[in-house]
Amino acid sequence: MAKLNLVDTLQHLGIDHLFEEPIATTLSSIHDAEFNSSSLHEVALRFRLLRQHGLWVSAGMI
Repeated sequence: MAKLNLVDTLQHLGIDHLFEEPIATTLSSIHDAEFNSSSLHEVALRFRLLRQHGLWVSAGMI
């Protein structure tokens, strides 16, 4: 969750273009990992970030 928050913060600051490769690697590893959370914020953040970066996520998986 900390990594997702960091990526979100970098995007909000507008400096995510400086960290494109680490962000892609992080999101790719998060995409492949099992995700169990009861927090709506965490689920929505994961879904949004993965979709924004072109990683397909089924709404049924979340």
